[in-house]
Amino acid sequence: MMNFGHYGGGYGMRGRGYRNNIDDDQTPSHYDSQIIKRMIKYFIPYRYLIIVSILAMFFYTGVTIATPWWIGKIIEKHINSSSAEGFPVALLILIVLGIMHFIGNYAYIRVIARISTKVLLSIRINLFKHMHKLSQSFFDQNEVGRLISRLVHDIEQLREFLSIFVITLGDLISLFGILTIMFIMNVQLALLSIITIPIWIIIITLWQRHARKAFYRTRVTTANVNAQLNENISGIRLIQSLNREKPNARMFGNTNYSNLESHLTATRFQAALMPGVEILNSISISLIIFIGGLTILNGNTNFTIGELIAFLLYTYRLYEPIRQLSMQYGFLQRAMVAGQRVFKILDTDPKIEFRKTNSHFIYSKGDIEFKNVNFHYTNTDLVLTDINLQIKHGETIAIVGPTGGGKTSLVSVLTRLYDVTSGEITIDGKNIKTFSQQDIAKNITMIPQDPFIFSNTILENIRYGKTDATQEEVEKVCKLIGIHNFILKLPSGYNHFIQEGGVSLSVGERQLICLARALITNSNIVILDEATSNIDSSTEESISHTLNQIFSKKTVIIIAHRLSTAKNADKINVIENSKITETGTHDTLIKQKGTYYNLWENKAKSTER
Repeated sequence: MMNFGHYGGGYGMRGRGYRNNIDDDQTPSHYDSQIIKRMIKYFIPYRYLIIVSILAMFFYTGVTIATPWWIGKIIEKHINSSSAEGFPVALLILIVLGIMHFIGNYAYIRVIARISTKVLLSIRINLFKHMHKLSQSFFDQNEVGRLISRLVHDIEQLREFLSIFVITLGDLISLFGILTIMFIMNVQLALLSIITIPIWIIIITLWQRHARKAFYRTRVTTANVNAQLNENISGIRLIQSLNREKPNARMFGNTNYSNLESHLTATRFQAALMPGVEILNSISISLIIFIGGLTILNGNTNFTIGELIAFLLYTYRLYEPIRQLSMQYGFLQRAMVAGQRVFKILDTDPKIEFRKTNSHFIYSKGDIEFKNVNFHYTNTDLVLTDINLQIKHGETIAIVGPTGGGKTSLVSVLTRLYDVTSGEITIDGKNIKTFSQQDIAKNITMIPQDPFIFSNTILENIRYGKTDATQEEVEKVCKLIGIHNFILKLPSGYNHFIQEGGVSLSVGERQLICLARALITNSNIVILDEATSNIDSSTEESISHTLNQIFSKKTVIIIAHRLSTAKNADKINVIENSKITETGTHDTLIKQKGTYYNLWENKAKSTER
């Protein structure tokens, strides 16, 4: 089946005025503990590596705590007492502590980077696979740029998640260890060093109330930029042909300005934390120098200059974990926002449930019946009303009618891009809801009006729907529709790599490749949406007889935008205002002088002009 979810343009209902995308939800006031729990599940397979990273963090933190104490000892024993004995050894030990500090930090960073990269890979693949399971309505409501933002930027933001928790653990250990040593050294000065911590707790509490909303806004505005950028690049030919470069540049500038403002707001929140810590740190250090200095000047032999310097280093390092915790809190806010956006998609259930694929493949001969089918898109009126239609195997029928009448919707529900609101559709007497996705793909081939080419070789593009097709099978189909010689003239023939969207090919060439892709599946039900509309008339005429032979034993549904393609159908159905209003052959409908007659007359008049 050429699933027309693959083809972009033409089958989604974008622009119907009911878009309610995944960025429209309210910003939560508190981050959800469920996000943390779900993230932890991704890290469980790497629990042993996480243990290694935690051990490295313990080692690194232990060295961090020991270094100020040793510096104080060096000052007291050698510098303050003017003793050179053992001084080189003491300095060598200090250098060794520095090397150990480097080794612990390096090991931690390497392990964390490895785990985080693997976890991001798992999440991104899971999200990619899940998106492929979602119903067409989801993609109708969400721009491509926003979804790309989820897959790329939001998931990348989650890279910080593991390091946040391991660093936080290390900072808490460091904080506890430093405080313990400080209280052992001097209780009075230790109390002075922590007197500002309650103030910091108040500041962080007030800060977090506003910060998350700001960080959430940055993710939304970034997604808006991606969506608009994707739209403008995809539609660049139309934009240039309509001289829309300047207006579009202004709109893109406005979107970027909103993104800039949101990032500046978030940056202001982030930047406000660190100076606050520095101020509190300076207050604590000033108090310790004042009280400790007076203690030494007053001749207290229980507290030495070496201990004062060690205490000052500990005070500085006491606020280093607090600084880090402040930064990690900001990172956590951004990671939680990104996690919320990623998991929101993963929590989106497909609106269409297919029977699970198993060894029992349902193969149809091609009898189709619509029984009292009604259908509407989200928040719209019925676009198909009480549709009753029988199509027999080997029969060719055409669907015609005014734009917006329901032609596309009819084939959308047949291929289960959407499910009917009521009624049922059967193939060979079986409700299509009993078919697996594979059953539908194998039984129904869609040849779209707007051809879509993937970034791959011509060979792989043609056998995209039948990956086990041989080179000989592909060439046979290409010869039938007259594209074989064209392909052989390309630099690498069938292995010629086509750029994204097939931009190096003409629309007609792309349509012929898509036609070959559809024919090679050899399905018994074929849906033609003006499949040769972009092919030149001589080529179309030369392959029409071949196509008629191929389709003679198949059930063919023609979505006719050009009435000439419907003229020779066994039966023509006119859809207008969501209902089938006329049914018959071309000659019968002309004699009735109804809607079909009027459409044909208008076509004749436009041809004369």
